[in-house]
Amino acid sequence: MASFLKPLLVKVLDDGKYYELIEELSYYRESNKDDIIIIPKGFIFDGATVPRIFWTIIPPLGRYTRAACLHDYLIDVKWRKEKVITRKEADIIFLESMKAIKVNRLLAYTMYSAVRFYSIIKGYK
Repeated sequence: MASFLKPLLVKVLDDGKYYELIEELSYYRESNKDDIIIIPKGFIFDGATVPRIFWTIIPPLGRYTRAACLHDYLIDVKWRKEKVITRKEADIIFLESMKAIKVNRLLAYTMYSAVRFYSIIKGYK
């Protein structure tokens, strides 16, 4: 079963918009027993990237914050820099990780649908 191996430990940066990992965060993939994604200490992310108008429904931080950190890492490092996964794969791992931490099913699929929609309209693969 997929799971995060450690709790999320962050510090809020001075701008109040970004968070920095103060300890590495590890995620164990469900589909590949040997696949552990390690997000290094010092990685900076912005929580769930949700338009401000929707913050009363889905704020930037919540039960899904570890999944949002993982997704930001996958997009920033594994898709943009290292080119080892597709944007679609990063989005699927985002959904998988929200299920692993028991994010409400409707919320998880709403957030996943939003990132997939964004990827499609931007032409990302």
